Amino acid sequence: MIFVYQFTLEQDPAALSKTLWQQSIPHRIIHKDGADQLWLLDERHVLMVQQILNMYLGEPDKLAQIPPAPKKASSFNLAQASKLISLYPVNAGLVLISILVAFLTGLGSQYSALSWFSFLPIQVSGNYLTTTHFSYVIENHQYWRLITPIFIHFSMIHIAFNLLWVWDIGRKIEKVIGSVFYLLLVLITALASNYLQYLDTESPLFGGMSGVVYAIIGFAWLAPKLIPNCPDLISKPIMIFLLLWLALGYTSFFEQIGIGKIANTAHLIGLVCGLVCAYLYHLYAIRQKRR
Repeated sequence: MIFVYQFTLEQDPAALSKTLWQQSIPHRIIHKDGADQLWLLDERHVLMVQQILNMYLGEPDKLAQIPPAPKKASSFNLAQASKLISLYPVNAGLVLISILVAFLTGLGSQYSALSWFSFLPIQVSGNYLTTTHFSYVIENHQYWRLITPIFIHFSMIHIAFNLLWVWDIGRKIEKVIGSVFYLLLVLITALASNYLQYLDTESPLFGGMSGVVYAIIGFAWLAPKLIPNCPDLISKPIMIFLLLWLALGYTSFFEQIGIGKIANTAHLIGLVCGLVCAYLYHLYAIRQKRR
């Protein structure tokens, strides 16, 4: 996101925002540090927005005379998909790989396929499932297993819930800190949450992007408080809802309503990883400023 303008207390951003939407210019009005700020989502609109802003500051009555931009037929094509992938390659990869793994594993029901992605290999013998020890993964150099459980999901609700949050909040973070740092956040979270979840349950039958979801939530909450000019990445109501969801995971609530047992350790470790990574990125930003 690109910072454009900070309104004074006497200025009402509503008229300007209305004009920008009429011109099909995606933007956000964010209240930060006691003032409203205008942020753009696409740098290609900066010049046009600057012209409209000058009119807003000089002759606001003329905003109403600007004709609305012609509406385009809404269609999703390959070019649009390619653009989204190029803008958010890590987030797009997380979503696409999760969907592919869900298809290959039958949402966790095909154990032979699931075994390729689970934290430890799984073998089916009649009605029994057998596995091995963590040392097997290290000795046989199957290091991908430390990461791939984040792509395993066990129901449509499970995968939809996780990927919606990843796509919504994760894109904002990837835009702010870049794909390389965002990928590091995901990998650190996957390693820590998967390993500690295994230690807690002593079973490889777990999975999901929830640990990553809570990592990006923690990062999105703390980063604007540490990094100057970082826009708000998550609203307070959403933060409260997801923390409440985390707390409910430590009760029997989800089992009683039929969702099943929640990987609480992965959630909690993910949240901690997000907070730690936000602080580390803050230190990195300070160091870069001093150079």
